[in-house]
Amino acid sequence: MDGSRRALARRSLEAALLGAEPIAGLRFVGCLHVGSVIYGNIGSPDRLDFTVVGPTVNFVSRLESVAKSANAAAACSREVAACFPAETTRRLGTFVLPGIPDAQAIFELVSPGSGPLGDQEAGSELKPRREPGG
Repeated sequence: MDGSRRALARRSLEAALLGAEPIAGLRFVGCLHVGSVIYGNIGSPDRLDFTVVGPTVNFVSRLESVAKSANAAAACSREVAACFPAETTRRLGTFVLPGIPDAQAIFELVSPGSGPLGDQEAGSELKPRREPGG
């Protein structure tokens, strides 16, 4: 990602994290990963749905479970976290995700300058795998 795109991504992240206001009874979790997908209209002439499918979509679905378990508003994969400045991400841990071959490092997206949010426990279904020496 070039410098101008990275700056735009950072400004978008800051606006989303700083501008979000809680709505009673509604919880939003945003998750980001990068990869190939298959997209298009799926269904019958009576009911067509535009959708996205593939391993990348499945990975994002697993990210959502981790984010909810960690009470994080936004989470991302290692690949996406590498595109953001270090002060805008916080490592949640390494997780074994259902249907994903290898354990994955998952990061929370945080407002710049907000500091660490403290360690939060993962949910019962998705447990972080502790890395040696980490």
